[in-house]
Parts: sequence; C-alpha cells; structure tokens
Amino acid sequence: MVEKYETENHPLEPAKPLQVLQHLMEERGMDEADLLNILGLKEGDQEVNAILQGDCNINAEQAEVLGKYFHVPSKLFV
Repeated sequence: MVEKYETENHPLEPAKPLQVLQHLMEERGMDEADLLNILGLKEGDQEVNAILQGDCNINAEQAEVLGKYFHVPSKLFV
C-alpha cells in the first residue's frame, strides 16, 4: 500500500550518469586520481576533471570500462 502511494505520488527520477559515478566513487572513497587510473589516463589529463564537473559526458568506451570496474551495467554511465 505504501509502495503504491509512493510510486504514484512521489516517483523517483532516474539517476544521471554523473550521479551514478559520483555515488560509486564516494561509496568506495575514490578521488579523481583513482578515476584517472581506472580509465587509463595520465595525471594532468583534464578529461576526468571535465567529466566530474559535468562539462563532458562519459563516452561509450569509458562507460564499458567503468561498468566492468564497478560491476554494474555500463548503460548506467551513458
């Protein structure tokens, strides 16, 4: 009964890819340097910073890598 009420009156918005990434990183105590390492990028590469700031989207290749690393479907990141 409560679930039906909440579903009808307070539906949840799907999480955005950046929100998913931030949550997974926070849950594991990770930072930008960790993400650089996961994605195989070099220190100083601004792409990870741009992703974390929401200025750049995660591409399909990065989504695949992140999905494998976090053991979640890659579609969560696109």
